[in-house]
Amino acid sequence: MLKLVFLLFSCTILFAQQAQNSYTLHTYLERLLKEDIDYKNKTLESKVLLLSSLLEQSRYNPDIFLDATARQEKQLDVLRGNEVQTNIGANINFNMRLYDAQKKLYTRQRTDLFNALSDLKILDAKEQLQLLGVQLYVNLYKMQQTIKAYNKLLYYQEKITQIATDRSAKGLGDIYDRTQAINDLINIKLRLADLKERFIQTEYAFRQSINLDSGAPVVLQPINYADLPHSLKKLQHDALAYNIGLKLKTKEFEMAQSDLALSEKSDGLSVDFTSHYGYGYTKEPVYIPGFDDNTHGDTWSAGLSVKYPLYAQNKTEILTQESKVRALQARNRIELQKKELSRTINRLYNAWEKYMLKNELYQEQKNVLQERIEITYNRYKEALESYKPYSDALRDMALSEESYINNRLSADETVLDLYILTGRTIVE
Repeated sequence: MLKLVFLLFSCTILFAQQAQNSYTLHTYLERLLKEDIDYKNKTLESKVLLLSSLLEQSRYNPDIFLDATARQEKQLDVLRGNEVQTNIGANINFNMRLYDAQKKLYTRQRTDLFNALSDLKILDAKEQLQLLGVQLYVNLYKMQQTIKAYNKLLYYQEKITQIATDRSAKGLGDIYDRTQAINDLINIKLRLADLKERFIQTEYAFRQSINLDSGAPVVLQPINYADLPHSLKKLQHDALAYNIGLKLKTKEFEMAQSDLALSEKSDGLSVDFTSHYGYGYTKEPVYIPGFDDNTHGDTWSAGLSVKYPLYAQNKTEILTQESKVRALQARNRIELQKKELSRTINRLYNAWEKYMLKNELYQEQKNVLQERIEITYNRYKEALESYKPYSDALRDMALSEESYINNRLSADETVLDLYILTGRTIVE
């Protein structure tokens, strides 16, 4: 019997989960990373960067290939007349660059630069996508919580409007109580209509971001995250030390320096080894007594070719200057990124401070207004007060509740932005 009850309970939970699209911030960001097309493209771009590294190294790899020829050639000769010569041959070639001026620069360090740059490009794309995902999640969660708060106000307003209508029918109470109560009820419904319209738009953006086709309602869970150090100095330090975007700019500068070193060695001594081994057949057009009119056998060659440009200064100088400019630009981008990052951290920290202070005030105001709502509601219900004090309290409560929700979730979004920009990850 207990097993049957447990099975029914499990099935009920499973059905409830399937009947709605429930997400936490973590599960939403995980799905966003899987579904976002732009992020997938940037992942592919990082793989292309790794292939570029392999392509650079390939210039020093052996070049082994097979070539074959089969040719007949007709010639006109005054003494011999029309002649047809036949040549058939096949060769296996082995060529390899042994040395050039740039070879010592294609070290493991440059390969590591390509690998690090590829990884950082993916992490940077992930960081940007998570910042966008946090914004989408918070916006939709704000709408859900605000609608929930107004639905609660609507429930109590419908009750008190019915009381006002019943008392008015009996000739009791202030003559304006019924009309004012109905007006307040309509205002709440109007506000809900506006909120639901915004909710539909916000939910559409949320669904589209993860390709969610299910028609079941989207239900978002409260936002949770690890505590951040409440210190601007500490956050500034962490951002400069661990921010992915800044690390990417730094690595791009290192790559630009490596490119500059290559440009400076773009011309110089080069040594190549070339060789082939093959088999050939040749048939001469005219028979000469004492000699075969055809021959066949193996052929081979092997040797070194050495090249040293005597003058290519203009080309080298242009390439070097271009690489120097790019290196300087890369270094300047680091400084710009540091300044922008510091400004952003400072702005977010100050906003966080403001939101925390206002949260305390809104919570205190909410408690006072809740008490005021209950007192005026009960006094009107007992015919000890007119409807107007309750109407004033209701209006103040609605504004305060909406402001409190916006402020609280804006604080969450700010902390999450700080969390991401200081190198902390929400989703691995």
